[in-house]
Amino acid sequence: MKHTTHTPFRPLRATLAAALATFLLLPQGAFAERVKVRPGASKGEQQAVRIYNMLDADGDGLISRKEAKRAFLIRPSLSRDFDKADTNKDGYLDEAEVRADAAKRRAERKARREREKARAAAKKAKK
Repeated sequence: MKHTTHTPFRPLRATLAAALATFLLLPQGAFAERVKVRPGASKGEQQAVRIYNMLDADGDGLISRKEAKRAFLIRPSLSRDFDKADTNKDGYLDEAEVRADAAKRRAERKARREREKARAAAKKAKK
């Protein structure tokens, strides 16, 4: 029997593969937990905090472009994402910038879902 991969798992696999590859590229000892997971955090936020801490190789609480270059090798589009998230344009991402960018993306996803739901309801009402 042929095994097929279900579509919902593909983005998760890509994220996990990127995180694993990043982990393998970082120097040993770079994994002290600097940013803490908030109580009641979603699985997505927990994963984001782990990746943030992995990328912060020097432990200063910031992700520099140099530290992020490892991730850019794995997923080049992250370079644009870095630039968008770096709101003060200092070449570093701090926890607040990353959390603000994540909140913005969450709001965009929610708005997109609501538009899609409204379109589907309008389409159904026309029938």
